[in-house]
Amino acid sequence: LERRESSELHFISEDEGDSQDEGLSSKDQDSKLMKQKLIASNSQQRKSDEDDLLAQMNVVSCEMNLDLAKPFEEVLKTENKSSSKLATPRNFTSPALVSPQSNTSRKSQGLFSFVSSPSTSSSPNDSPRLEEEKYKKRVKTCVDVVKKHKKRYGQSHEETLRAMNILVELYKDHKSYGDAVKYQKEMLKNQTSELGESNEEVLVTQIALADLYVKNHDIDAAIREYDKVKDMQIRNYGEDHPSVAQTLNAMGLAELHRDEFDISMDFFQRALKIQRKHLAPNEHNPDVSQTLVNIGEVYYKERNDVSKIRFLTSGGRDTYKNFIESGMLVKIAFSHAERGEYTKAMQFYDEVLELLRNQEHDKKLDDKNKFEYYYRVASTMNCLGSLSVKTGRYEEARDYHEQAIRTMSIASSSNTGLSSADKEKHDLDISETKCLLGIVERLSGNFKKASELYNHTLNLQKRVLGINHPRYARTVFYLGVLDASLCDYDAAYRKLQMALDIQLEVLQEDHPDTLDTLSEIGLIHIHSDKLQEAQILFANVLEKRESIFGPNHPDVALTIHALGQIHASKKRYPAALQCYERCFRMRTKLLGVEHPLVASALTSIGNVYAKMGKLEKANLSYKCALQIQYDQLGESHIDVAHTLHSMGLLLSLNRKYTDAFSKLEQAMTIALKTFGLAKKHPLVANIHMGMGEIHSAKCHFDNARFEFKKALDIYKNCFDFLMNGGEDNKQPPPQSQQQQPHSKIVEAMDALSKVDNQEELCV
Repeated sequence: LERRESSELHFISEDEGDSQDEGLSSKDQDSKLMKQKLIASNSQQRKSDEDDLLAQMNVVSCEMNLDLAKPFEEVLKTENKSSSKLATPRNFTSPALVSPQSNTSRKSQGLFSFVSSPSTSSSPNDSPRLEEEKYKKRVKTCVDVVKKHKKRYGQSHEETLRAMNILVELYKDHKSYGDAVKYQKEMLKNQTSELGESNEEVLVTQIALADLYVKNHDIDAAIREYDKVKDMQIRNYGEDHPSVAQTLNAMGLAELHRDEFDISMDFFQRALKIQRKHLAPNEHNPDVSQTLVNIGEVYYKERNDVSKIRFLTSGGRDTYKNFIESGMLVKIAFSHAERGEYTKAMQFYDEVLELLRNQEHDKKLDDKNKFEYYYRVASTMNCLGSLSVKTGRYEEARDYHEQAIRTMSIASSSNTGLSSADKEKHDLDISETKCLLGIVERLSGNFKKASELYNHTLNLQKRVLGINHPRYARTVFYLGVLDASLCDYDAAYRKLQMALDIQLEVLQEDHPDTLDTLSEIGLIHIHSDKLQEAQILFANVLEKRESIFGPNHPDVALTIHALGQIHASKKRYPAALQCYERCFRMRTKLLGVEHPLVASALTSIGNVYAKMGKLEKANLSYKCALQIQYDQLGESHIDVAHTLHSMGLLLSLNRKYTDAFSKLEQAMTIALKTFGLAKKHPLVANIHMGMGEIHSAKCHFDNARFEFKKALDIYKNCFDFLMNGGEDNKQPPPQSQQQQPHSKIVEAMDALSKVDNQEELCV
């Protein structure tokens, strides 16, 4: 009634209104006019509320899931717009991007444009002239501040020194090292007069001055300053202090700048001698690695120097003969590998292998020397095989390890007088090489073969070394990783915990092997929905890996990727994307754009883009990842199945159900071939879930229900041990101690419930 009255009042004609108003006073007319406006306003508001209510009502079609239902207003807007997004061509990218022949195009600058770049401080539109003007203005301001502080506080006041330091940094950023030297010298003079030459702050300033001299190509002045620093450090800390070694390293690098190879090598070797005095057993010290890398730089730079080559070819004495025979090249190669510089490490190992092969032709080796020689060759081949794995070249790695096994067999036949203990050790070495071959088999998706190789090695290690040995722990670790790859998380966790217990006892807590094991345990926590535990663990691992390897290392990138997985599982997609993109940039720089781990990062980036609704970017990520995987791993690798599954889900979101189902079927074929028809693996369940969603969208509810039930059975098989307290427990834990069902189990149960609801709604 109220609505009808307001409607009738609202539609009173102007004439009728005027006639009614004639007999009213002006005050009454104003009052009536205000009432009419209020009623009209209320009527419009109610009409607007009705429209809003209608607009907010969810609309469900037989093609849609209940959770994909959209407000009516959004459906209308979508219908009115051009359907360009739904009709997007299947090839979102240029043919060059996905063509198998265009490997070089993938390395072009604009290839991964969908991956955000780190923000930079300067705008790309700033011209060089404008930047120069800004720089001069900032310099003038800093100089004026320095003058004011000198006048107000004095030459040696901390405010004056701070202002001068800012000015020095400004000059350094602009590569104006001569101007920077001028103010750095003045800072040093003022500090020395105020604090004395043995003060810590004076020492830091003097080191900075020496570094500036190197950048300004004034090596003589740099060496003079470094020499003063070294003398001060010896007086303050003693001649064997690690800081003295750092200064000797700096002096060696300065001499290397002007090709003083012998002097440079002497400085580095003195530094190495000091550092080794402080090296604990099983310790991986980044300072030692850096010194060995510096020694390698001298070696390669001098070996490639034209005057040195002429000297050797004219019959001169090779000063590096003892250097090579002492095994220094192997140590340098190991240091490069430890720093994540795998390609450089392989270059040194290649040279070692070449020198060993030349040695076989140059010398007549007796049986004992032959045995040792073949072992050195096999060891070098194993190193090259392990590095080939890290660079994603699995076929090359397999070839190196197989050659190493053949070489060791030749060594055995060349020395028939081995004792039983030596023969057992020799058999163990061959078995451990087969264990390295097992890593290649696992990464290639040959899980059964990998398991056989690992278990054979483990049994022999147990007999020869005992169970409390780091090599035994490492093989147990490999078996745990294999179980995790097969999603047998309970068995994987038990093996990894066993390996960790041994490593914590015989190795240091921050040893790389220990951190590898902790990292794999963290991944199991992620898969088991224990996200808080995983986050704490990976934060600790990241801190330790960065302290050992520095911020740019493949293991650091792996840890950052794991943190991205945690954020994604918590639906913190912007944070996940940030981690994945940082990981992607690091892997591209360190491993190259063709590495399988780069493809893995791209797939993760695509998954987050899909969750955020950025479907075109997701599609580009998947296509680039898939092409890398096809090129490097082959079309039947399990990583390909993961990417095909993601692409299928994306096509389903775009309602391209035929293409989506085809991708999911391809993924299922690879997964079943890899894991076996009877194997229950979450990837197989994920594919069933994707197929079920497509059937549900097409109102094929019986088929959808079948797929969701298959997925639910697999998820329960994989994750039910979490609720039962593990396979070792015969009785389930008390109700109060049981964990919530795994998120995948909940997802499958919700999907089954939605199918029933959709079937009721379908007309």
